[in-house]
Amino acid sequence: MTSLHFLGLVFCLSQLGVGVKVELEGPSFTLEPASVTYFSNSVGVTISCLSRGHPPLTTHWLTANGDPVLPAPGLR
Repeated sequence: MTSLHFLGLVFCLSQLGVGVKVELEGPSFTLEPASVTYFSNSVGVTISCLSRGHPPLTTHWLTANGDPVLPAPGLR
């Protein structure tokens, strides 16, 4: 098949609606964390959060002043 024939085939298929269909889903929380959480450095805290959407979501945690929360050595 020549490249011209291939391009013609691709054009025809695209006009017929044949191809990959991408379903998009806006982000939503399935488990939303509290808006404020207090903890001490000696005890720590676990904050649970579940979200869904398509494409898959990424969660980032921020401090009260907007700085990213960084991992603390020795804690997970």
